[in-house]
Amino acid sequence: DLVANIIFYDEYFTPVEIETHLYGIDDQSNNGMEVVLSIQTHLNNNRQFYTDDNGLLVLKREINKREGYDFRNYEEVAGNYFPITSAIYIEDTKNDERLLLMNDRAQGGSSINNGEVEIMINRKTIRDDTKGVEEILKEIDPETGKGIEVFTTHYVFYEKASDNHRSQRLQQIIIDNPLYVTLISHNNEQQITKTVESLNKCNVFETFNKNLDDLTKLFVRSYHDKEVIIRIQNMNQDEEKNMDIDNIINKQMVYDMIFGKRQDNNNNKNIEWSEKQLTTVQNRSEMFANRMKWTKDYEIGDYEKIKNIYEPLEIKTYSLIK
Repeated sequence: DLVANIIFYDEYFTPVEIETHLYGIDDQSNNGMEVVLSIQTHLNNNRQFYTDDNGLLVLKREINKREGYDFRNYEEVAGNYFPITSAIYIEDTKNDERLLLMNDRAQGGSSINNGEVEIMINRKTIRDDTKGVEEILKEIDPETGKGIEVFTTHYVFYEKASDNHRSQRLQQIIIDNPLYVTLISHNNEQQITKTVESLNKCNVFETFNKNLDDLTKLFVRSYHDKEVIIRIQNMNQDEEKNMDIDNIINKQMVYDMIFGKRQDNNNNKNIEWSEKQLTTVQNRSEMFANRMKWTKDYEIGDYEKIKNIYEPLEIKTYSLIK
């Protein structure tokens, strides 16, 4: 009566999708409780597993070990739990097998037992567990007076360890960019038709050249009516998958899509397009020019050499001004 699971599986489609409904941890219990999703396999991962670093880089983890120093662990479970922003996986390199588990929100997870992956759904404590929060963990739904309910979805891939991480990154894009449905009200049927026709003509994918990889995330945000910030993220994990920005973006078509077609028919050279820091505070070229030199031999580097290089897992931010 505590948890209900629905598993969606299609032999012709991956991943396996697991929907979990946690009805709430009983607040009347005098004991703490942890609810985890655990997947056991035959894989021999030698007590090693991998987790993502904020959805980007992948970090290797090993039970009861830390890189660079002698780690003494006094808590077998808590001492081997790590934050999982998007994915955790184990590999059996001898048999070329990998089990990948992806989540739809940040959670904690580990591979405490060999061949097993677990991820935390929710937990309750009756006293502070000295992990830094300095309070008990007991989330109550104010309407029901019981423990909060949790609805979560996980995605499971079983693939070759030698495969690249394309399936993981594609699924990450799908999770990060859900479909949003917007409802509008019009009394004029002709106006509805015109609106739909204009939306159909505004195809964002047409603003990019054919060289655009499907592992590219695009974010567009309007600062005001004359400036738009565009973020482009290369989700390829392959170290050799560098791309050239000029071969990806058709600046003229991006400008026309956002601001409308200009009457002067000027080309891309007249479009004010500049690369910004991720914070958008200043141009990236200015950041390179003003970077401090800590030693005499320290070289700042030339922005012109890297401005068009689009490296794996890199995020580029641009300002487009009308």
